[in-house]
Order: sequence, then structure tokens, then C-alpha cells
Amino acid sequence: DEISDVQRELARYGAARCGRLRRRLWLTMENPGYSLPSKLFSCVSISVVLASIAAMCIHSLPEYQAREAAAAVAAVAAGRSPEGVRDDPVLRRLEYFCIAWFSFEVSSRLLLAPSTRNFFCHPLNLIEIVSVLPFYLT
Repeated sequence: DEISDVQRELARYGAARCGRLRRRLWLTMENPGYSLPSKLFSCVSISVVLASIAAMCIHSLPEYQAREAAAAVAAVAAGRSPEGVRDDPVLRRLEYFCIAWFSFEVSSRLLLAPSTRNFFCHPLNLIEIVSVLPFYLT
């Protein structure tokens, strides 16, 4: 059933504008076994996910929390606002990079999808969208 669904999805590209290019790009992003670039794309995506998880873990360490609190106290003592000092600039840049990558990935997959309706019906796509939205809403 899944193979026939994929075949039906791929058949939709025949009548679409830039169908061959969109089909190849969609397969590259959706199927890691499609080609060498798709394997590389998959490896980069997995690496970004792991980096994001590692940054979250570092953020939750007690040592990091203590350093964050000490920086906030030092900022208040110097007469500055503690809000801008709390985040480690390296971890903040890593978070921005990860969010940019996730946003690029989900938006390009949405634009390249043969069926927008089917894209939104897939639970993993919805999870990706919901996981990126809080960054933009805050």
C-alpha cells in the first residue's frame, strides 16, 4: 500500500510546473536511499537534530544554570538588565542555526510536496511544524 501511495504521489509531478526538478528534490529530501545527495541531506538533518538535543542537554546542566545565574547577578551589579546576559552566545547561535535548518527543511518539503493536503495529513510533518512555531511566536 505504501509503495502504491508513493507511486501515485510521484505521478502527480508529471503535470506540475517544473515537475521533474520538483520530483527529484522531493525524493532527495524524503528518501535517503534515493541518491548520494539524499544520503548527505539526511546525514546533515540528523546531525542538526543531534546538535539541537545536545544544546538542550547542556542548557539543563546544573553547572550551566549556575554560570547563567552568576552572569545575571554580575549584570545587575553593573547596573544592566540581566535578560540579555543569560544566554551563552555560542548556544544561542547554535539554536538559531538549528531553527533555521528546521524551518528550511519543513518549508521546502511543503513547497515540493506533490500534495499539500497529504503533507498536512502526515503526523510527522505536523510535529515538525509545531516544534518550529514556538520559536517564531516568542
